[in-house]
Amino acid sequence: MSSAEFTIVAEHPSLPGHFPGDPIVPGVVLLDRVTALVGAAVAPARLAAVTSVKFLSPVRPGEAVHVTWRDRADGDVAFDCRCGDRAALNGSLRFTV
Repeated sequence: MSSAEFTIVAEHPSLPGHFPGDPIVPGVVLLDRVTALVGAAVAPARLAAVTSVKFLSPVRPGEAVHVTWRDRADGDVAFDCRCGDRAALNGSLRFTV
């Protein structure tokens, strides 16, 4: 199992329009960061598909997101993201060489 951590800063350009006054990080921004982290670990492969994703709780700007991932028997890479003790999102990705 591998892991990494990231934070989306409050100044990220997607946040002003994603619930003004009570911003949450858009799912697409979270997924982009996860695929970049996992993709860098499995380089030189490139993302072929997001085979599943489930958003479990909102992520606020400035929150640390801890990502863990592991290879699955079917060839996909399963990932889990947590903010502290709270599950934020999980899913699986498929990469090609």
